[in-house]
Amino acid sequence: MEITHPAKRLDEVTKEIHACILEGTRRFLMIGKLLKQVQDDNIWQASSCDCHSFLEWAEKEIRWKRAQVYNAMAVFERFGSLMAADQSLLEIEPTRLIRLLPLPDAVEHLHDAATLTAGDFENHLKMATGKQPTDICEHEYEPWQRCKTCGKFIKEDV
Repeated sequence: MEITHPAKRLDEVTKEIHACILEGTRRFLMIGKLLKQVQDDNIWQASSCDCHSFLEWAEKEIRWKRAQVYNAMAVFERFGSLMAADQSLLEIEPTRLIRLLPLPDAVEHLHDAATLTAGDFENHLKMATGKQPTDICEHEYEPWQRCKTCGKFIKEDV
């Protein structure tokens, strides 16, 4: 079977997207590593920005908020060595890695983070945290109406 021009182009674009995800994850891990060095070695104190803390330095010099800084460092600390050892894990984009951080057994979920679709990954996280996944829920519905004028949802009295 011959590959048509649009199918060939789609294959090329898809490969390029995956390469970008891989590079983005690699760079995110490197940012986490570098931020950790700045914090651990207190080299932020050498900044000319008159900063009183590492986080103040990060906000002024890197323009990242506290959560972004801590997420990058935590992802590097938790998954950096594993991802360096298994390059296929670099296919996991950083937001999925961040979502895994609260799980005590996060490392056990890396393969799922790399292979599941977005919806399946959401359900996997729900199951891992003891919540009801949408794919096995019986879905109990409440009666709602939407106002045609303003769009507000209003619960009906039953």
